[in-house]
Parts: sequence; structure tokens; C-alpha cells
Amino acid sequence: APVYQRAYKPSVVTLEQLEENAEKQNMLVLSMTKPSESLDLDVAVLQETRDEISKGWADGPWKVEQLERGATISRRFPLAQGEKIRMIDDYSVSGVNDSCTIHSKLDLQVVDTFVAVIKSYFEKQLGTMADCSLVAKTYDLKSAYRQIAVRDDHLRYAYFCIYNHELQAVEIYRSRTLPFGATHSVFSFLRLAKMIHSIACRGPKLLTTNFYDDFIL
Repeated sequence: APVYQRAYKPSVVTLEQLEENAEKQNMLVLSMTKPSESLDLDVAVLQETRDEISKGWADGPWKVEQLERGATISRRFPLAQGEKIRMIDDYSVSGVNDSCTIHSKLDLQVVDTFVAVIKSYFEKQLGTMADCSLVAKTYDLKSAYRQIAVRDDHLRYAYFCIYNHELQAVEIYRSRTLPFGATHSVFSFLRLAKMIHSIACRGPKLLTTNFYDDFIL
């Protein structure tokens, strides 16, 4: 049975067109990868990339001449959000996101969904010794996108570049897990989250809902 409602959004370019234009686009992406306004941000980018390599989530550095024909390079840059620095992998600038065809509509369970679940639970307990001692907790799936590996035949589209402040040069790496910033990462991860939610509800009969990587239980 379909996991989500059908909703069709065609790609802007084909994979063949993406690969044909890759070499030229890669040179553009590499040239626009420069130091940020803050050294702290550049340090964070390099450290995050090295952490991913140590965990097996990424590999590299790679030289341009080592990349397979048709390989694409996206750009990683830091985004300060309050005290937190988030890494953004721009898979739009490389054209990878334009090659994505969407076949389904996202179905997200919000707080109202959880309220409805609890309401239904107590309605079914009417006239019985209902357990009113229920408490709720939100669980967050750690390193959400990193739970899923990139398909072997799609690794050629998973390269990204950063500015290495230590070398004062641009370096190329490759994501081995779903990158934050790729369109299909969202849909692929949500299918995993949907599976976890389904198992939790149908197996141990947990009262839970799912919103991206958050599970209210």
C-alpha cells in the first residue's frame, strides 16, 4: 500500500543533463566557495566535516581529477542559529535538487495529531478503570539523516566542498549518508521515520506520533 498520498512534481533537468553540465558547474561551485566572515564559522565547518569522516558519514578529501565522470559538487557553508552553528549542504547550486522528481505528498503528524490520539484513548476507556497517570515525553532520533546511507550508484552526486581555513584552500569531500540540504533526503528519511512509527504502534501498541525526527510518546 502507498505510504503517502500521491503528488507529482517533475524534475527540472534529467540526470543525463545534470551529468553533462557537471564539470562546468563544479568549477563554478568551487570558485564561489570562500571563507566566511567569521573564523569561528570556518573552524566549525572543518571540524564538523572531520567529525563526519571519523564516524564514516563522509570521506575525502578528493581531488577534482579523481571524481568519476558526471560527478557533481555541492557547497557546504555554515549557518549560525543563535548559539548553534548548522552545516548547510547546498544541493541546489550544483543542480542536484533540480534533478529530483517528487511522486508523493509529505504527511506530517503535528501536536494536534498527538492530542487526538490521547483523546481517542480516553474515549475508549469510558466506563472502565482508565489509567489517568499517563505522562508524555518527546524523543528525538539522534543524527536523523545520518541513519540512512546514500545509494552506491548515487554517490557521484554526493560530493561537497568546503573552505579549509588551515590550508586557505577549497577541499572536496563526499557524503556517505543523507546530506542536509538535498531534496530527496527529506522524503527518504521520512519513510524511515514512518516505518519506526508504524512498528511502534502495531508492535508494542505505543501511543505515539511522529514529526520528522521527533516522536511524542
